[in-house]
Formats: sequence, C-alpha cells, structure tokens
Amino acid sequence: MRFNIFNILMLMGAIQGIVFSFIVFFSKKYQTKSIFFLSALILCFSLNNLQYFLLDSKTISFEEFFGIFYVPFSTLSMVLYFLYVKFFLFPDEKLTRLNKLLFIPFFLFFGLTLFYKIALAFGGMTEGISHFFQNLIHIHEVFALLFSLFLLILIFREIWNFEKIEKDPSPTKINWLKNTSYISAVITLLYGFCIYNDLKTGDGNSDLYYILWICQSLVIYWLGHIGIYKFGINEDRKNIRKISSEEKITMSNSSTNEHILSFQKFIIDEQNYLDADLTLDLVSEKLGLSKSYLSRLINSELKTSFTDFVNHLRIEEAKLIIQNPTSEKFTLIAIGLEAGFNSKSAFNNAFKKYTGLTPSEYKKKQNGQ
Repeated sequence: MRFNIFNILMLMGAIQGIVFSFIVFFSKKYQTKSIFFLSALILCFSLNNLQYFLLDSKTISFEEFFGIFYVPFSTLSMVLYFLYVKFFLFPDEKLTRLNKLLFIPFFLFFGLTLFYKIALAFGGMTEGISHFFQNLIHIHEVFALLFSLFLLILIFREIWNFEKIEKDPSPTKINWLKNTSYISAVITLLYGFCIYNDLKTGDGNSDLYYILWICQSLVIYWLGHIGIYKFGINEDRKNIRKISSEEKITMSNSSTNEHILSFQKFIIDEQNYLDADLTLDLVSEKLGLSKSYLSRLINSELKTSFTDFVNHLRIEEAKLIIQNPTSEKFTLIAIGLEAGFNSKSAFNNAFKKYTGLTPSEYKKKQNGQ
C-alpha cells in the first residue's frame, strides 16, 4: 500500500460525503427533489474519489480496479448537479422526460463496463474485448468532458432564466449558486487538462489528478454544508412569509407633500422595503423624480436619509417576526434576509444601530432569557 497526505485527504472527503449523503437520504426533514439530487451528487463525488483512492494507494491492483470497482461516474456527476440547480431554483417543476434522457450516457457506459467485468469474471476476456475497453476508457473521459461543458451551459441558462422570471431574485440565493457553478467550470477545465495530458503523454500524471481529486473533496464539503444551509434558510423564509403576512407595518403620514406620500406608499404600503435590491435610483425612477430631488425631499420632509428610512422599516419588520411566538425555530439570518437585508452583517449592524441590541440579544430578551 502507498499512503500520502493527498490520498488520505481524498479518503477523508469520500467518507465524509458518504456519511453525509446517507444521513440526508434517510432524514424526513430533507425530502425535496433538490436535496435528493444534492445528496446523490455528493455520494457520486465521494464514491468516485473512493475508487481512485483504492487505486492510487495500491490497495487494489490496476486489473482489480477496472475488473471490479470502476464505475464511470464522470458522466453522472454533472447531470446530478444540473438537476440540483434546476429544482433548487424551481422546486415546483417536475422531472421531465428530457431530464431523464440525460442519464442515458451514464447507463450506456456503465453497461459497457459491466460487460467487461462479466467477461473478465467468467473467463470470456479476449484480446479484442480488452483492446476495446482500453479505448472505451478514453472515449468515456473525452465524452464526459464535453457532456459536462454542455450541462454547465444548461446550468447557467437555468440561473439566467430564474433571474429573468423571478420578480425579486435574492442575491444571497443566486450569487453562491453562481460561484459554485464557476468553481464547477474550473474543475471541469482541470479535468479536461488532465485528460489532455494523459492522452498526450500516456503517463496519467498523478500530481494533476491529485489536484482534481482534492478539489472534488473540497466541493463535497462545500456543497454539503452550503447546500443544506441554504435549503434551511429558504425553508425558514417560506414559513416566515406566512406569519409576516398576518401583520403589516404602518406609519403615520405627517407630510402633505404629494411626492412624499407617493414615496411612502411605494415603500411602506407596497412593502418594497423588503426588497434587498431596493435603491434610491430605483425608487426615483419608479416615481418619475430625479434622484437628487427625492433625496433632498426625504431629508427635509422626513428628517432622515433614504437608507435610514428603509433600514428602520426593515428593523421593525424583523422585530415583528422575532416577537411572533413561532419565530423561535427560525434562524436569525433567515429573518434578516426576509426583512430585506442582503447579508447577516448588514442585518446585525443595522439592528444594533436602531435598537442598541444585536438580533440574538433582542431575541433572548423577548424570550425572557
């Protein structure tokens, strides 16, 4: 056997991913399509790393690897990631027949490798089958690379469609998914470079593959932690909306200026303060006023700035949510995002500014702790 820091990290990532996947698969809390495909993706990455760990550490021989263990996961992983993105963004959509067709390449290559294993196990191996399978390995790797690049295009199209269709797409929901997809694209290009080097030199440079496998181990951790974390936040936000609709913030209109009345109607009555992307530019455009004029008007009539006015409303919204008896089960970051803030730090800073307490301190005070 041959162990080193790299294949040990591969093994640790694989074990973590396998354990995580089975916990999520059997948890009643995470029974959604997006989480199912996320868990399947992490399991796919983990099993792929595990099989290459066995080969790299010389726990099994090259012949045993292909004759017993090898599964062509490369044509499966990006399909699972695509379906995760699809159902994360559009949870009510169904798995279409076209979606199911994306699994055909994996089952085709898996069937061919299974044929090889059977021929080897029952003494039916011929020189022709052996030569065909050696070529098939390279064909599979090249096809998997091109297939993954095609699926990445579909993934970014799904994200673009979501931004186009969704009325108020949350940056916190989209940005991390974009970044994860960019990371996936970089890993795919690294995978392509490994294949190119392998085909050119024929030496299967292990150092390059170490980088690829370690990146996959990091992705296992990243997807497992962030994917479930984001899922929890989204579920909390859905439930928060149910209780938020019960009470609405109102403010007395002390001003008689028609532009200020229109401003307050747009911000408060229509609850646009809950939009994390709300800006003075957007409001002035909606009201047909210049940005500088509206800013001066808010300062003179309401004795505050645009940012302070909006953040004050958001804090009042957050306080209403926290004061609700059912809010105990919600995370503070979900409350802050649903109140209109775009990050946890922005929520904490504004809450401290207006109440003198952090959100967690305020929540404890409300609960009598």
